[in-house]
Amino acid sequence: MTKIRHPLARRAMFRAMLAATMLTASPAFAQSQTPAPIFPVLVDQTPDPLLANLQIPADAAQAGMWSRTASWPIVAIHAAMLPDGRVLTYGAAPGGTAQDGRTLVFWDPRKGLDQSAFQVLPNAQNVDSFCSSATLLSDGRLLVSGGASYSSGFSGRESTIVDWRSSAPTRDYNLTAQRWYATVTKLPDGRALITGGGAPYTAADPNRASVANDVSSTPEVYTPGQGWSSLLGAFSTDAFGANNARWWYPRQWVSPTGSVFGISTDKIWELRTEGQGSIRTLATFKTAPDLTNRVNAGPTSTAVMYDTGKILQVGGGGYFNGYDSLSSNSATIFDINNIGSGNVAITEARPMNAARQWASATVLPDGQVLVTGGTGQGDRFEAGVYTTETWDPNSNSWRMGAATSNYRSYHSTATLLLDGAVLVAGGGVPGPVTNLNADVYYPAYLFTSQGGGSVLAQRPRMVSLSRNSANYGETIDVQLATGDPVREVSLIATASSTHSFNSNQRRMKLAFVPVNGGIRVTLPASANLAPPGYYELAVVNTAGVPSTATIVSIAAAAPPATIVTPAPTPTPAPPPPPPPPPPPPPPPPPPPPAPPPPPSPPSQPAAPVIGQGGAQIGAGARTLDAAADGTLTTVNIYNQLWVSQMGTNWAMLPGQYVDAATIGADRYYGVGTDRQVYRWATGRWRVVGGDAKSVTAASDGTVAVINATFSTVWVKSGDDDTVRWTQAPGVYAKQIALVKRGSLYYVGLDGNVWRSDMVSAPVKVGRNVTAIAASASGTVTAVSVDGSVWRKNADDAVEAWTPLGIRAVSVATPNATRLVYTDTAGGIFAR
Repeated sequence: MTKIRHPLARRAMFRAMLAATMLTASPAFAQSQTPAPIFPVLVDQTPDPLLANLQIPADAAQAGMWSRTASWPIVAIHAAMLPDGRVLTYGAAPGGTAQDGRTLVFWDPRKGLDQSAFQVLPNAQNVDSFCSSATLLSDGRLLVSGGASYSSGFSGRESTIVDWRSSAPTRDYNLTAQRWYATVTKLPDGRALITGGGAPYTAADPNRASVANDVSSTPEVYTPGQGWSSLLGAFSTDAFGANNARWWYPRQWVSPTGSVFGISTDKIWELRTEGQGSIRTLATFKTAPDLTNRVNAGPTSTAVMYDTGKILQVGGGGYFNGYDSLSSNSATIFDINNIGSGNVAITEARPMNAARQWASATVLPDGQVLVTGGTGQGDRFEAGVYTTETWDPNSNSWRMGAATSNYRSYHSTATLLLDGAVLVAGGGVPGPVTNLNADVYYPAYLFTSQGGGSVLAQRPRMVSLSRNSANYGETIDVQLATGDPVREVSLIATASSTHSFNSNQRRMKLAFVPVNGGIRVTLPASANLAPPGYYELAVVNTAGVPSTATIVSIAAAAPPATIVTPAPTPTPAPPPPPPPPPPPPPPPPPPPPAPPPPPSPPSQPAAPVIGQGGAQIGAGARTLDAAADGTLTTVNIYNQLWVSQMGTNWAMLPGQYVDAATIGADRYYGVGTDRQVYRWATGRWRVVGGDAKSVTAASDGTVAVINATFSTVWVKSGDDDTVRWTQAPGVYAKQIALVKRGSLYYVGLDGNVWRSDMVSAPVKVGRNVTAIAASASGTVTAVSVDGSVWRKNADDAVEAWTPLGIRAVSVATPNATRLVYTDTAGGIFAR
């Protein structure tokens, strides 16, 4: 079947046909011998396989050119560059059309486009990153958060950490809210901000009301090693509401003042992350798109920070891939350098030659912006735009470029490579095509005219660096091999792109002075200009030709890889089988190590302190549990697990924990900070489960945990070392309490109290509760949202509660006549 192309693509094809001469990749110069390095960090001088044996069109020096189409293991819906120069893609299942982000594909450009260049990790950590967002942390690990698909049924709250050194993914902290189609941005202090997103497959209908319970309008921040916390003061439906699909991949960047500037369809805003956060709407941007209003706004546009504090947004005019609107060719510049005074300068740039939705914008080392792919209407194959366009900010002009043979639209990506070429991949799932392939676009600056045709241009070459990791305002000396003068030094953040937006990309020009053998480059003065992390450093000569870039780190916890020769493709670990539903798999690791000497343990005061009707028996508590014989467990603020007999003879058990429970004296269960479930017996810990966040136990030996990933509840019926867990049907819980086997009380995700016999459907027996406890005698005690404590005296499905006249944070009930509780300061009281 003949492929119907956009008219601009036809013109580019005719132009290429008229350029009859096809030249091989012989350069316009004799490659000079590389001088001996004078600095300790060597720059890779290995010949680039992506530039070898090119069949160069005669007009490549004007239009650039495309590589042959190469097969790709998956549809590359997401792409991110790692600190060693490899590109990680993910988002779909291998070789098929399934929306399933559990496969990671690492590509090593130093090995070209052959299949030996790929490392595929299937079912990586069983986390589904379809339609997620990602950024590199300060130590180079990739944080991937949110996303999910029908294939896995995940919640959209999951996060994965991918370590570039080992190519290994690891489950990380869950988000508070569901974040499908969210945006993650690295902050100046090294934390990460996530905004927007919603429940998986939330409708992007622009006519919805602004407030919706399936859309996340409160941002969150991620602190490495601590997890996510909500910025309650930055709630905004102007920025992240359901109306006009403002929640769908907000376009956002760290501003020169350290705030975050964003564009969400028809609103522009500024967010600050100090404390609980704050946000203000700065202006309305044009009007919201509709089926005929061709405006460069909405989730189908593309945008990039092409210079310090300057953003170009082009194309768009729609809301989602099924929205069949006409595309825009408009282009707008946002200058946020004076945002501190509330001033954002908005000017219209010259429009593109072709109207596009679902295009990708990539800033190049010479400061120009490349736009690839897209469609003239909706996600229609027959409206595909195949030509490239490049915008020059100095002349505010667009230049048409070479046409690709592949339709790239919704779910496609573009990634700037170290050699100055651009990897363009993906598209589909769903869509009119399923692009299990990729192309490399070679911009015109890589070529020069010669003899009526084009050949590879002479490029500046970096030989060695004084260092490849430095702090703000410091310098790096760069040794150069060629004598051509340097016009500018380019610093571009490594890519993280999906859904027509590269959320990590930003470019800045660096100051430099000549030194013996090369130049001395000064890094940005502030984290507001370049958040801590990894950047592509390149020099550009006076002809506008960039060198191959090398990766440097700024204020990062780990330097980038220093590559002297191409590294072999890591041998993939055997793919793990899909795990059964949690709780988790043996074999157990060694028991958690004992912590360093602790602070003084909770202790009983010499004279009991009476507070709210109870005597104080301990302090510093974060969790609390009690058995029928009066044995208590508490996890304190240092994640230490302490045990006692109703407040006497406190003793600490080894390890680090987030929750603990007791069946009786010397019979304990704990959930470690590693999410493993541990059982204490005969003086040591043994692993009996995993992926848990909370635990409870009954005197008959029944144990229950809440799964950390899904909030499902799993029950173990024997107090032993076996790993045999059964899921409680229909139970999703924040907190749990056991009376005995077959009688489970829990605080549901809705804040109500439910009772489950673990056979039939749960029954609601209370409401508006934050904590719960139960005893073997059948009494159930709960803490209301206002802190008041209530007791239910019978183990049945009747909603009958009596106030106890005290206020608490958590409670434990050894029996029907005793109560142990904590106050807001962590004090432990008994009555």
